Order: sequence, then structure tokens, then C-alpha cells
Amino acid sequence: MKKRFLLFITVLLLMSTLSPIKANAENSIGWTKRADLPEERINAGVGVVDGKIYVFGGASEKNKLNNQTFMYDPKKDVWEEKASMPRNRTGGTYATVGKKIYLIGGINEETEVAYNTIDIYDAELDQWAEEPIRIPREPVFSAYSKGTLQAVAVKEKIYIVSSKNSYKNNVYEYNTVSGEWKSLNSSGLPSRNGRAISAIEGKIYVAGGENSIGHSREKYLFQYDISTDTWKRLIDVQLTSYTYEPSYETYNGKFFIIGGQLYGDSSKNMVNKVQIFNPKDGQFKNSAYDLPEGRVSAVAAIVDDQLYVIGGRNYSESMRHLSVKSDYRSVISISLKDLQVTEDETKPDDGIAEDPKDQDGTKPGDDTTEDPKDQDGTKPGGGTTEEPKDQDGTKPGEETAKGILSITMINGLQKDYLLSMKEINDFLNWYKERSFGIGMNFYEINDEHNKGPFTSKKDYVVYQNILMFDIKQY
Repeated sequence: MKKRFLLFITVLLLMSTLSPIKANAENSIGWTKRADLPEERINAGVGVVDGKIYVFGGASEKNKLNNQTFMYDPKKDVWEEKASMPRNRTGGTYATVGKKIYLIGGINEETEVAYNTIDIYDAELDQWAEEPIRIPREPVFSAYSKGTLQAVAVKEKIYIVSSKNSYKNNVYEYNTVSGEWKSLNSSGLPSRNGRAISAIEGKIYVAGGENSIGHSREKYLFQYDISTDTWKRLIDVQLTSYTYEPSYETYNGKFFIIGGQLYGDSSKNMVNKVQIFNPKDGQFKNSAYDLPEGRVSAVAAIVDDQLYVIGGRNYSESMRHLSVKSDYRSVISISLKDLQVTEDETKPDDGIAEDPKDQDGTKPGDDTTEDPKDQDGTKPGGGTTEEPKDQDGTKPGEETAKGILSITMINGLQKDYLLSMKEINDFLNWYKERSFGIGMNFYEINDEHNKGPFTSKKDYVVYQNILMFDIKQY
């Protein structure tokens, strides 16, 4: 009997010893569920010190603002509560310098306007600075209807990008050593709410978000050069998907934008993609691993080459709605080694069951669920599945549906274009999106039938100059 008892104890010890190995093995493939937050949170602050993740404030189902501090130990997969913030806040931003985490701006519960202060948390001592730092000049705007702000640390300095609704930006530099503030150039940077931010090799990048008036979305990446105090739009770099209020992180010289919501209202879909920007090749690419589900207003942190996505909301809702359901306290992680594998780098039978798909079942950038094909119409590594097609979708020599697009301008000038119906539908899609404030202000039309002696002729139609148009199909 005694021997059986000893054998039982030995088996239990072996199981407890082996279980962490099993968990680590699971981490290397896809997303792993972690211990839930003690309480649901959206628009919280986050910071990492000595391998521990700290989450500050944010909104819950019961409270629009909280002052609680939670610490997560990735090695133990446990949460514990730490010293509370001096004030409630949600919708602010954050940056970590050394062992101190700076909580910037956010909403003031009593006045419902933005805090114009920064609270400092010392993670080593688990205590807050007695007096907050005052932000000079214009306030740093809070989230939701008032505007949004993002911050990023570069060595001992913190750079704050603040947007007020749709018409104003403030960009600041705060030196955490000297306590000095500097107002920086913001020209060349459009005002957008709900963006992501990153700092890589002396450059600051902001991406995503939307104009709060008309929900005009942003797909371009904007770059700030610290050395020259200048902003510019990278005209050849675009997000793979629009996104509003995503979580974000920077790792090994790459900018990760995680999830988000397509629009800042309650009627649009969630984003379940992880978009990765690498300045070396100058493009955004989707990770081969989508999020298990779309989530917005979460926070992200990296510890020991693992990306953690914490909290947020897994359903579409207006950003003015400052709460999240109490049953959503989700925390997930993934190995950065796995996450950095992009869709174009995956190969058949490489261990990934299938290509990631959008929420409607289509593959990214595609309107069908078919396998991708090479330019000659063949599947990669396979035989020909169909004849190649021209750019208008027809087979060589095949007739294509055509029509005449007649555009009348506000000055009375009328232009007629003989186009394929695909080209006409592209114009209609542009015009519809532009009426909602989305996309470019002009449209390029290839006027191949009136090019005369030239190799090509393009007309550029400006949206606000269009009085009316009609379409005649053959």
C-alpha cells in the first residue's frame, strides 16, 4: 500500500514538471490562450518592466473609468493587483522609459474633458509620483469624441502625437531626464483619431485611424524624422486593411498593427488581421496567422519574444460607448517567430493548415475563396486550371461588355469615355466611397480610345467638379 502511494506521488510530480514544457510547445504554433484579466478592460494603458506586463485603468462594463493597476507574470501566467493610479483614466496613452511607465492624458471623470497631465509609475517600487507632470500649451486630447493621442519612447525622450477631431494636431517631445518640453512640427500630418504608433531607427511612424467627420479612413503610413523635425506621407506604403483603434507594438525593427475596427461606429466589422511593416522592404504585409477573433481597443505588449494581446472588445460598437462586456477578459499570445511569417512566405504543407481568410470567407485581397493563381492562370506548383485572362477579366480574344460613361462637369463640359463595364464599375465604387469621404479626391481614367498619336492618355476627374454622369451599356 505504501509503495502504491509513493508511486502515485511520483507520477503527480512528473506531471507537474512536464506540464510547462507542453505549454511552451503550444506557444510555438499559433495563438495561445492565457490567464484572463481580473476585470474586463478597453482603452487601458500598458507597459513592460523586467519581464512583467502592467495594465492601467481603462473602461469596464460597470465603470467608464478605472484607476486599478494589474500586473501579469508571463512565466507564472498569473495576474495580481498593484498600487492604484492617483486618478481614474481611460483613453490616454503610455510610454515606458527604464523602470518607469508614463500614463499620459485620458479622460477626467468629473469634468469629462482631457487630462492635461502625466502620472508616473515606478514599477520597481510599486508606487506613483506624488505630483503629475503638467503638459504645456494645448491639452493632450482624450479618446473618442474629443480626439485621440499616441505616444512612443525613444531612449530618454517621449514623443506624443495628439489629434483633436478632424482639424488639429499637436506633436510634443518630453525629455524625462531634464523635464523639458518641446513643441514639434505637425505640418504634413493629417488629423486622425484611433491611430497606431511606432519608433524605428530615428523615425516615428503613425498609421490607420479615421477622420471623425464623415468617417474618412486612412490607409497611408506617415513618417516623422526626428533629426529634421519633418513629417511626410510614404506614398508607396499602405495598410493592407483599414483599421481604427488597433493595438500595436514594435519588435526587431518592425511595426505590428493588431486588429482594430474598420470604422469608429457600431455598424462595421472587426479586423482580425495582424499587419506588419518592415522599413527595409517598405511594405505592409499580413501575418500568416490571423487573430482568433477581431478585437478593438485592446493593448499589446512583448516579453521574451512573445506578443501578448490583452483585453479590448470583440464586437463592433461606437467608440463613444465607453464600456466592454464583463465576460470578455481575454488575453492571448503568440511567438514572434511565428507571427513574423507573412502570407507570401507560406508554402504548401509548411505546417499551416490553410491560408488565413477574411471574415466573409475570402482570402485577403481577393473576392473569392479559390486558391491563388500565378499570372498564367496556374495554381502554384500545379497544372493549368483555366486560360489566362487580360486585365479586364476576359480571355484573350474574348469580347468584353462595354459601355459609355458620360460625365458632365459643373462648368458644363461633358466628356464621354468608352470603357469596359469593369472600368465603369470601378469608377462607380470610387464615386460612392468618395461621397462618404473615403479615398482619393480625383479619379484616373485611361482614355485609350482618344489617345491619338500618344502611347497612352489619362484623364483625372476631380470629385467636387462632377455635376452628373450617366452610363450606357452595350
